[in-house]
Amino acid sequence: MPPRPESGTLGDNPTLKARRIPRRNAMNAMEQLLTFLGRPRFSRRERVRRTWEWIASAKDYVTSCYPAAKARRDFDTIRTYFTFIGIGRSGSTLIESLLDAHPNIICANRQNALRYFETGLFRSFQIYYLLIRNSRRMAAVNRRSGGYAYSVPNQWQGRYTQLTAIGDKPMMSFAISRLDAKPWLPARVVDVTGAELKLIHVIRNPYDVIATRSLRYHTTIEAEIAGYFATSATTVQVLNRLPHDANSRVSLFQSRHEAFIADPELRLRSLCAFLSVEVDDTYIMDCVGIVNATPHKSRFKVQWDAASIKKVQGEIQNIPFLSGYDYDA
Repeated sequence: MPPRPESGTLGDNPTLKARRIPRRNAMNAMEQLLTFLGRPRFSRRERVRRTWEWIASAKDYVTSCYPAAKARRDFDTIRTYFTFIGIGRSGSTLIESLLDAHPNIICANRQNALRYFETGLFRSFQIYYLLIRNSRRMAAVNRRSGGYAYSVPNQWQGRYTQLTAIGDKPMMSFAISRLDAKPWLPARVVDVTGAELKLIHVIRNPYDVIATRSLRYHTTIEAEIAGYFATSATTVQVLNRLPHDANSRVSLFQSRHEAFIADPELRLRSLCAFLSVEVDDTYIMDCVGIVNATPHKSRFKVQWDAASIKKVQGEIQNIPFLSGYDYDA
């Protein structure tokens, strides 16, 4: 009988594959268990999603224990933990990829690491290891995401020399919903990591975000308008709850996508300074080299009616961080 393969480590033998349980059967089995346990306040879809998330987190916990403990000395120099917040399709993936190219920064893509802090079980070095593993995997596929490749030549994506800042660009709706439902989460991050927590909020013209989401997800403009401004209102609530005193270990950096594209060198230097990392001209020039000359105005790729344009403009007035945006700008 062949040996049973071990799972969950970076050193797995790729020729050994465990037998997969059909997804439908697994979901049905979990649903039966959840029905037995009784979770009436959640829909069936939400219960199944939460269960899959719990299973994924449990697997990450087990598979990170040994390799993370082995590498924990690499993490002694970390002083900053950061996470992106906001709304998806706003240009955060570009900035995340540029940060990951810095030799003193690791930035994961959609690791959704806030869930690890939420459990109260993960040690900081386990979370760091999982973020690095994600970064390496993204670098191996040239940082491909959403149909684009964000690889920065000659730089350090997926690698580092001495880590001083580490973070995650989670699924944006995930981050905001978590921070809104659990206001104590920023303090938990600071307690677990012992580092400063820095939030990066990337903002883009709402007409472009709504149009991009409508095209990508094959939804109506009306549905995306409702979803966009519901999330924006939640984001305002989260931002208003952040501490503003000088001694706080939680801070915020806001960047408009259009301003970043217009002057990527200045904006990237400012962001790196916010994360307390030094930069050299080679890093900056290599990063600037992959940035488009002009922002992509996807709003002109969909059909807008006058009522929808007016509705978005009216909603913009209620969201402070969207001030100044309009359809024609």
